[in-house]
Amino acid sequence: MSEEKIRKNAAWSFDAKTSVLIVDLPSGKFWQVNLSEAFDCFKEMDEREKKIFQYGIRQYLSDDTAASKENKFSDDDKMRIFNQSLKDMIDGTYWKRSGKATEKISKYKTEVDVKAAAEAVGVSFEIAKKLLESQGFVIV
Repeated sequence: MSEEKIRKNAAWSFDAKTSVLIVDLPSGKFWQVNLSEAFDCFKEMDEREKKIFQYGIRQYLSDDTAASKENKFSDDDKMRIFNQSLKDMIDGTYWKRSGKATEKISKYKTEVDVKAAAEAVGVSFEIAKKLLESQGFVIV
């Protein structure tokens, strides 16, 4: 008898014919984006450029959902973050510059994060959420 291994990581794929980038999450849920529709410039790229571009998009989205072992995002959280990250990528993102180093500010917080912050400072969830949103955080 063989035991079926449970997949822990997302599996990414790209269909060059349809320009669709897909991530299959461990829960069986998936998220996708048509790069030709999201980025007008994608249609003008050659196959090599498309391959590099879609890999960059994949890395960008993966970076936004990376978390420590103690603070993992659910697959539903990841899909909301993918949607928001793609929108931010098109509209512009938040960066923090400190000396010569530049780091991307993690602006995604789950409702669990907001509840913990609210409890830590003794305010309601609604107040903590408004405060975080006013500082550019996105609650997913």
